[in-house]
Amino acid sequence: MTLRNRLITSTFAFQLVILCTVQVWFTRPALAQWNEEEWTCMGTTCSVVLWTKNPETAVSALRAAQEIMTEYDNELSPYKDNSLLSRINKRAHLEPIKLDDRALRILKKAKHYYEITGGAFDVTFASAGHLYDYRKAIVPSDTDLEKALDKIGSKLIYLDYEHSEVSVLESGVKLDLGGIAKGAALDEVVKAWRKIGIEHGYVSAGGDTYFLGQHEGRPWWVGIQHPRNKGENALSVPIENSAVSTSGDYERFFEKSGERHHHIITPKTGRSAKGVASVTVLGKQGIDTDALSTAVFVLGVEEGLHLINRTDGFDVIIIDFEGKVYFSKGLKAPY
Repeated sequence: MTLRNRLITSTFAFQLVILCTVQVWFTRPALAQWNEEEWTCMGTTCSVVLWTKNPETAVSALRAAQEIMTEYDNELSPYKDNSLLSRINKRAHLEPIKLDDRALRILKKAKHYYEITGGAFDVTFASAGHLYDYRKAIVPSDTDLEKALDKIGSKLIYLDYEHSEVSVLESGVKLDLGGIAKGAALDEVVKAWRKIGIEHGYVSAGGDTYFLGQHEGRPWWVGIQHPRNKGENALSVPIENSAVSTSGDYERFFEKSGERHHHIITPKTGRSAKGVASVTVLGKQGIDTDALSTAVFVLGVEEGLHLINRTDGFDVIIIDFEGKVYFSKGLKAPY
């Protein structure tokens, strides 16, 4: 893949759409050199925009982003038969599975959020989640869901930190790290960028984006997509040196018998979470904002706000099913 270096001479603001959940506006001044690229990875669209005077540094930064995200995809995808996660899902109830530092760190963090959210964030939701087919609009039967609920609960995951191994305590337990791994990948990309001198830009994967530095001395302005009006923003926020993760019910879903079935599953019921249409969490690390956006979506407005307001270093914007917007105590509305 080649990197497109773009020499910017226009001073007029324009809109750059980042995937389906976040949009950014900025003005490009004369002679500023921006570099951008987009590709498919981790089951979604990934993109980078970065500023540097050195074309070789830009190439190195893009290569780092692509390599890191590809590594995550190859290791933690539940859809690749030879991935570490697939091996865990197939064999961890029979024998301990060896983990590298990356996988151990992510699973440890996943267990942490399972505990502090009262189970609202739970990577074993996949025990029920895999029964849905969003392309064919298939909803699992009540009987199948009841059976699957016995296989949900991160208490069924045993992490051996001394030997860097994971086991699951019952057969049929399935893990899916989609609600935390993309954010973790962004953190790793940004860490690599900082080592080679990248100070300004962003990297995005699906609903997760990390905004590094500023845009020409000003914060990045991020538009939060309206969950019901495609192409329209509900509001915008200024961001710098922060991860932003959005979970919504409007990207991967189908409607059947008047009910919306989407991919954000309530672990306690095995069904799509209700009452909230969009959750955006802001914080310093993508691994945290990714997990928390899912947890808040499952918890709903009242409990979700309470979780964020008592957890230092994070803010949240919640849009409920009727379109009403709620803010954590660290944010001022409206933007």
